[in-house]
Amino acid sequence: MRDWLVIGLTALPADTAQVRRTLAALPPSLLPPAAGTWHENKRAGFAASRTLLLSTVAQLPPELRPADAVASLRDRTAGPPWWSVSHTAGFAACVWSTAGRCGIDIESASRTVNGGAVMARYFAAEEQAWLSGLPPEARQTRFLDLWTRKEAVIKALGRGIAGHLDRIVFGPERNEPVRLPADCPDVSLHVRTEMISGLHLAIAWQGDGDVHILRSGF
Repeated sequence: MRDWLVIGLTALPADTAQVRRTLAALPPSLLPPAAGTWHENKRAGFAASRTLLLSTVAQLPPELRPADAVASLRDRTAGPPWWSVSHTAGFAACVWSTAGRCGIDIESASRTVNGGAVMARYFAAEEQAWLSGLPPEARQTRFLDLWTRKEAVIKALGRGIAGHLDRIVFGPERNEPVRLPADCPDVSLHVRTEMISGLHLAIAWQGDGDVHILRSGF
């Protein structure tokens, strides 16, 4: 049986009242005790992403769905299936994977960043070299594309950003990394990228690369 990826995309709640309604509709066991102290953007991202996860899991074949979806959302490492979420200005995204641990990241194509400072901290020397060699008009697009792939991979590997992103190295020609941290397990890792509604989206997953892909919301 082929494995599945289910990818979801949704708009964030439009205002504080909608954030509160969306959070109130979630199962209470999903809400961390600290949720009431979060800033508005984090509350909106959490509300939208968990609501999206609960709706998209129903698109998996019945025999591949978790017995208790709410319990699955309390531990993203307890798959199969595995899941990941991301949110940026105005949108939240999620992925469910039956193939192996997964990661997703989205970034707005209009986002402005201090590329030089970010590259110096999080990109390997060879990545900085090929990005810096691009025309200015292409550099921002490739920078955001590379950043989302790095974030998706770091999530699929179960690592934190600090001390790891510059050790996940991509070349200019392919989606998958050309080098992973030396202490990573020997895994089969796949990466897929898309541009959707002005968003860079990247998904990474461990396991078989030949998967069914379903989309929800786009």
